[in-house]
Amino acid sequence: MIPSYRKHKSSGQAVVTLSGFDFYLGQHGSRVSRAEYDRLVAAWLACGRKVDLESAEFAVRLKRRNTDRRRCLSPRDVGDFVDNVVPIIQKQLKG
Repeated sequence: MIPSYRKHKSSGQAVVTLSGFDFYLGQHGSRVSRAEYDRLVAAWLACGRKVDLESAEFAVRLKRRNTDRRRCLSPRDVGDFVDNVVPIIQKQLKG
């Protein structure tokens, strides 16, 4: 079964879920989002229906759908956390 191209209601973006990860593709219905959907699904199928977060093919905007702690965070996930969350915590501590 091929994952569906869907509309994220609150943001209006197109989204596809691959192996438990939501990939945001751009404005729903746009040519860009359709092309990104095709590219990601093709890469997912080529990887045996798995998401390889270290692969450049999956280096796009994504959001972890589940919180399965057995999954390792990629260096990109850790970097995103540090860049986005640490400044918020620092601001609150100064506060």
